[in-house]
Amino acid sequence: MGAAVAPQLARLLRRRGRGERLRSGVGARARLGGALVAALRDEAEQAGIHKLLGKLFTDNAPSRRLVARHGFREVGTHLRHGRLDGEWRDVVLVELLLGEAAD
Repeated sequence: MGAAVAPQLARLLRRRGRGERLRSGVGARARLGGALVAALRDEAEQAGIHKLLGKLFTDNAPSRRLVARHGFREVGTHLRHGRLDGEWRDVVLVELLLGEAAD
């Protein structure tokens, strides 16, 4: 998670009553990731958004498991989508339908 994003996400979690999940220790990153995905989903549904989209590096197994646990499904792959450390990287596309679109 980028340093510039972390404070805003922490505030969102506290506002949503999930601040207790920000403790450090064993499993803290997994709990934080799950809390962030849940908070994002809740905020998006309340805002009337019908779909969340994401892109994950294909070799990022922990993130792929995390979003799958929260109902995202993999819908495709972009080959050589971006460069990281001088190498072209593929990304998997994920989506989560919300509200009436999920029915």
